[in-house]
Amino acid sequence: MSLAAVANEARVTRRTLYYHFADKDALVRLYLRNRDRSGRALFERVEAQSTDAASTVLAVFASLEAWFQTKEFRGCAFTNAIGEGRDTVVFAGPIARRHKRALRDWFVRICANGGAGDADALGEQLMILFDGAMCSSWTRRDPAIARHSAAAARTLLCAHGLRPISP
Repeated sequence: MSLAAVANEARVTRRTLYYHFADKDALVRLYLRNRDRSGRALFERVEAQSTDAASTVLAVFASLEAWFQTKEFRGCAFTNAIGEGRDTVVFAGPIARRHKRALRDWFVRICANGGAGDADALGEQLMILFDGAMCSSWTRRDPAIARHSAAAARTLLCAHGLRPISP
């Protein structure tokens, strides 16, 4: 998307955008950093409100369906930024990798604290499932994918000995 298209969508002039951002890359970097903060905050809120590891993980997956139904949902911002092309990868890649690594590490930590035998493998599987749900829902325009990913997450958790205390 060009900076002119961004300005048009934001209903501001290109001059206003250039006043605040040196170029499109600076705008995208700020956007990704904000998405990183909001994504991590969601995971932290869910963790603070849950009683056990499995319920914590399932609550993250449960939050997806409401998000997938919003008009703002356009897939994963980090995957989309990298998919924009070679120039974007230079700055989006490191931000995206840090974000994805932090979420994967969160899944691993929650699962390890819950007593999963192989928390590293389970955390990786859950992260793949989480990313796949976002990609599939955006590509197929189907918010119900969130329910399927939550069911798959429950199966993975149970296979690793983690069962939610509450249904």
